[in-house]
Amino acid sequence: MTGGGRHLGRAIALRLAESGWDCLVAGPDETELTVTAKSTSASAGTIAVCPRDVASPDGRHTLTSLAAGIAESIGLFVNVDPQEDPRTVSALSRWAIQRMSGAGGSVVNVGRGLAALTRELAVAAARWNVRVNTVAPGMIKTPEHDVSPEMAQLLCDATPLRRLGTPDDVAAVVEFLASDGAAFVTGAEWVVDGGWSVW
Repeated sequence: MTGGGRHLGRAIALRLAESGWDCLVAGPDETELTVTAKSTSASAGTIAVCPRDVASPDGRHTLTSLAAGIAESIGLFVNVDPQEDPRTVSALSRWAIQRMSGAGGSVVNVGRGLAALTRELAVAAARWNVRVNTVAPGMIKTPEHDVSPEMAQLLCDATPLRRLGTPDDVAAVVEFLASDGAAFVTGAEWVVDGGWSVW
């Protein structure tokens, strides 16, 4: 997965590892990735790190080469793209779909503005039993998106569920989409915003 060093990506990586997935997490900051890798419990799956910026072609090549060297096939790819760059999402998703084409799997892209790309990829990947979905977070409380108490209250008041989201709220949806429970779910955008978008 990408974006595994920051708070949202870290929560997703740890949740997947606790579910038994062995993970390879990429990101530009090796220190942050190492924190993620060392935060698992003894019973969790392993987390290996790839300190590369996947926004660059060289970074993507390093990630895909390392992943190919670690495992013959992959069953899940999670793209947590803080810049929400469709080109990066598309390139990595298409690589993952190709790697999964033999046995099937799941691609989950986390970010806003990816719904159309997700539908396109889902249609193309369905023949190989590869599912592609997007998780679209709303206002998630992390150190990267810290706001004043006054602003936090305003945001809560404007949200039907009357609170800000947490990284675990997003991670839970990603975990579901990665599971067999979502075996008939593809091409969908899962909005995790406490109801903000319905007002």
